[in-house]
Amino acid sequence: MKKRLFRIVNGIIAVALALCLGACSPQPAAPDKKPAGQYTPEDFRYTPSVENAALETDRYSVWSAYTTDKITRHAENEVKFRELYIEAARGETESAQLILTARGDVREYTLAVSDLVCGETTLPASLVEVSVQHYIKTTRPSSPAYPADWYPDALIPYDKIVEYDENSIEIAQGKTMQNQGFWFDIAVPDTAAAGLYEGKVTLAADGKNFEVPLKLRVFDFTLNKTMHAKSAFGLWRWMFDSVYGDKCDVDALEDAYYEFLLKYKVNADWIPGTKTGRGLSQEHNYVSPEEFAPLAYEYAKREEVNCYEVPAPWSGANINVSRLRAYLTEMAETVIKDGRVEFNIFDKAFLYTVDEPSRDKFPMVKKMAEDVRALKKTLADELLTKYANVEGIEGLAQSLMKMTNVVTIAMYDELKGVETWCPMFSSYGSGDENGDYFRRSFEAQLEGEETWWYGCVAPKYPYVNYHTDNSNVGMRVLGWQQNDYGITGNVYWCTNVFMKWNGHAEGYVDRDVWTDPDSFPGEGNQVNGDGYLLYPGNKYGMGNDPIATIRLTAARDAQEDYEYLYQLEQLLNAANERYGTAVTLEELLGDIYDTLYKGVIPVDEPDLVFRARRQVASMLEALSGDAEAFMVANASGTQDEMTRVRVYAPSGASVTVNGVKAESKNGGYVAYIMPEQKEDNVIEAKVESNGKTTVIYGTAAGRRKVIDALETNGWSQEEVQTDLTDTAYEGEKAVSFTVYGNPDVLSVNSYLTLQNGDFTGYDAVEFYAYNPTNSIVSFSLNLVDDKGVDYTGTKVVLRPERWTKVTIAIPEMGSTNFAAIQKLRVRLSPPAGDEPVTFLIDNITGVLKGN
Repeated sequence: MKKRLFRIVNGIIAVALALCLGACSPQPAAPDKKPAGQYTPEDFRYTPSVENAALETDRYSVWSAYTTDKITRHAENEVKFRELYIEAARGETESAQLILTARGDVREYTLAVSDLVCGETTLPASLVEVSVQHYIKTTRPSSPAYPADWYPDALIPYDKIVEYDENSIEIAQGKTMQNQGFWFDIAVPDTAAAGLYEGKVTLAADGKNFEVPLKLRVFDFTLNKTMHAKSAFGLWRWMFDSVYGDKCDVDALEDAYYEFLLKYKVNADWIPGTKTGRGLSQEHNYVSPEEFAPLAYEYAKREEVNCYEVPAPWSGANINVSRLRAYLTEMAETVIKDGRVEFNIFDKAFLYTVDEPSRDKFPMVKKMAEDVRALKKTLADELLTKYANVEGIEGLAQSLMKMTNVVTIAMYDELKGVETWCPMFSSYGSGDENGDYFRRSFEAQLEGEETWWYGCVAPKYPYVNYHTDNSNVGMRVLGWQQNDYGITGNVYWCTNVFMKWNGHAEGYVDRDVWTDPDSFPGEGNQVNGDGYLLYPGNKYGMGNDPIATIRLTAARDAQEDYEYLYQLEQLLNAANERYGTAVTLEELLGDIYDTLYKGVIPVDEPDLVFRARRQVASMLEALSGDAEAFMVANASGTQDEMTRVRVYAPSGASVTVNGVKAESKNGGYVAYIMPEQKEDNVIEAKVESNGKTTVIYGTAAGRRKVIDALETNGWSQEEVQTDLTDTAYEGEKAVSFTVYGNPDVLSVNSYLTLQNGDFTGYDAVEFYAYNPTNSIVSFSLNLVDDKGVDYTGTKVVLRPERWTKVTIAIPEMGSTNFAAIQKLRVRLSPPAGDEPVTFLIDNITGVLKGN
């Protein structure tokens, strides 16, 4: 049977706005068709309104911005939204921010939030947490991209601001205006009906009232309570004395801070009670194995806890294997009750044994990894023998063997055997995912090694970090990157560094966290806000409770966005089984990922983040609805300038795409449409099945010109074996390339001679490549002109069993004559072993200029 695999391209998405009976009000009706069946993005993408004259006066301006934007104290935004608009799933917390720009002092401001109403359903105003943004001045910028300024950071509860008589604005000397930001967190109940809820926020400034529309769209699915992206954010007990005094209840503070982080979907590294004592000298005082096991049992059972650290006694030179064995043994025996394993206590457990080892410590690290691996194997075998008749013992032993052992280090060949690599975000480099480090990371994952990552002082802009003077876009996009690249955990060194590091000579010294953001100036570092995502709440009489930051909300949002992708993959797997397809999540989302980042460098455009979220949320709605439908679309590689749309829906459904009847074909429904010459065309698919209609929206890239559909094989075979294969991306055939080991040559080539080689009308060349093997495959595809001048297009890294879209940008200038491209050349190195290298190429097209 012919196997077909499909992939979305250029932001072509399966956006489903399903018409669901459970909604408290109907979703917007499908828009009227535009000429030629074409649609504009505004028809289904909601952008907050910028029109509301009542919110702009000579003295005041009231407006909103994306929550990924940090609006500094004296910034003037070009775009000002005039409403608060939030989208969230059930069980999710999302935010909005409101800015009051005052052109004179404000003696008093007040805020009030109404209930949110959708049809007959009401969400009470009490679900909305209102905070006031606290500004902190940076004097030494973390990066030249974000100059010294007053940045918003802490989110102080509004009622505390009023209680402490701080709800006023005093314009800074020499300034004619000043912003005051407000933050709104809405925790959507699990029971909320889907639909658009509306209410208002009333902001009063010295008696002048402004009514700001507040809209909440609740998506028709529920977010998991357990986040599947692991997080281990440091929480240092010994820091509490510096701000709460040396008589404070450290245990109570640790517990309060831990629970607060959980509220933001972030796990602290240690569960409360693991350590005893206070002060830096007692930082590694752990409770006994007998005391720790009940704690692990208690916290591991909780849905909102997704990981916790197990004490791994470390001397600095070796690990205390017998002591670690005692901890693991007690943990195992705690969950063996009444002849069965109650739950797998090791599923959420991890070890963090060695931190940032230098090269001279590599032998020690390898020895540690070997010792831990041997201990886990020995203990697992003993459990299987001792408790052979216990139900679930095999799963417990298996989860013990898989328990994560984190080492914060980039991948080195000399450290082969580390079970869980944890490089810095920047270790992947500034290039795309075809770089060498990406390849090494993908190979390690295929070999059974896990990958986490972390930030600690470094890296700096343009990489993701948690600095105060940086955009929140990167912090949020982190969740998308983790899903894309198979990174399962995120380590952050500390969330409560209330002191400052002044270098090895002085160590940590006191600082005022409310006025001094420079937490780590020692050794010449400039990193505002690094090491603390929380502020102490005692300044505002909040007892043991901390105060959140805007940066912590971004960490939460990254966790929740990752969970969107996790849940989508589960639904997609079920749909693949139902329809007999093999569409992967990476194939479905690849071009959405491409809009958010290049490699590990985020694209700092907030609207793209919220657009991507909406797209994925709508896919979730369609796949979890009655139709269980999804859509895959791509610029056709067989028909010039057409977009091919394939809808997967129940047998017997009636499907139309932009008014064009889709034909039932190979288990799906296929239609071809002519898009406009732009990158953001809208596709509307209607699925009618069992008396219900599901509307799926997507976007399509602009037009492509077919260079070679690869339905026939014109590639040379002198050095590379090429064949036609039935595994096609689109159409009936693709071309496979197979290379065998040859120690006498460094590289081999295969050429395709072109009939029309004028590429001056193209912005880029695109094609699809598929790796049918279970290992990483790489090659390059180059353009060769009539003089033999070679333009090295791109190096391609293919992960197993997936189609990958490859884009070769064509520069405006260069030594290659793009008006006379004579050949395409595939080049790769022969394999070192006996197994041949095999990959497929299909549908080579040119991206027409003007898209």
